[in-house]
Amino acid sequence: DKNNPVRLIRAIEIAKALGKVPKLTTASKKFDVLKIGLDMPDEKLKARIAKRLDERMQKGMLKEAKNLHASGLSWRRMRELGLEYREMADLLTQKQTKEEFITRLNFDIWHYAKRQRQWFRRDKTIVWFNPLKKSSANSAIVQAQKFIFPQ
Repeated sequence: DKNNPVRLIRAIEIAKALGKVPKLTTASKKFDVLKIGLDMPDEKLKARIAKRLDERMQKGMLKEAKNLHASGLSWRRMRELGLEYREMADLLTQKQTKEEFITRLNFDIWHYAKRQRQWFRRDKTIVWFNPLKKSSANSAIVQAQKFIFPQ
């Protein structure tokens, strides 16, 4: 990859060590793979995200962040750990209210899920199913069975 400096440097190191440029081989397809993706309507996914956040709050999500800080993790470092920790650090340092925390975190998680969905959608080999529809779930099972037990 001519645009990746780390790979370029490594390629030069290998060529110097070998005294020549090694022959490049292309990867052969070693395995047949069935990629199954699960997708659901936006509103259902948003509701599940909100429910999961509520459950995590009840199970002591904020207590975990407090314990991490008490163990020596700085607020600055906690913010660097990612989405939930950034918002928890802001809540616990009183930069936002609990309502703002929940609203922002739901929003941020939803946008993260959308980016993941968009990234996976680029892979045209993924067969998508809606796990909320029984017919779709049955279709996924049939697809998997055909893949595993071809006739």
